[in-house]
Amino acid sequence: MNKAPRTTMNIHRPDVQAMKFEYEDITLALVQDEDSIELFHLIEKNREYLRQWLPWLDMTKKEEDTKKFIKKSKDQYAQKKGLQFLIRKNGVLIGIIGLPKIDLENKKASIGYWIDQEQQGKGIITKSSEIVIDYCINELRLNTIEIACAIVNRRSKAIPERLGFKKVKTVKNAENLYGTMVDHDIYILKKEPVPNKK
Repeated sequence: MNKAPRTTMNIHRPDVQAMKFEYEDITLALVQDEDSIELFHLIEKNREYLRQWLPWLDMTKKEEDTKKFIKKSKDQYAQKKGLQFLIRKNGVLIGIIGLPKIDLENKKASIGYWIDQEQQGKGIITKSSEIVIDYCINELRLNTIEIACAIVNRRSKAIPERLGFKKVKTVKNAENLYGTMVDHDIYILKKEPVPNKK
């Protein structure tokens, strides 16, 4: 894996203004209250596309719903249980990548992401995932990172496969997607152990 930029922000200091990553033309920054309108418009633009893969579209029908998501994300961050980054390309909002579940005690987290349909196939989610993985390992000191993908979502599964994750299992009926039960492939990345010095 390529070395990704690092942040000096400490997860134990719940300052939601503090963390931002810039890498070539891509910027990741924690979602903020003022992002609600722009984020809602991006969801509206991609609603039918995202509905193929994500279960929350019917619960996000107005900007107020996006505001609730942002509040929940900020609360999770303050409690050290999760965080969400907005992905921008040359300043334009194009998606989200985050850690919806952070377990500091057991040193593990899960990654989730989605991107504007027009921005697919450009390596943006791969690049963003590298940044988040580097943050997980070097700042949060996590040992295990998980990505769950619908077994039929080839584009999503290509991300962990490209980044060296190992597929460990398939979970049957993992998610109710608008009345259809969807199976998930589970991918795991383990931090490489540091050799003992003799």
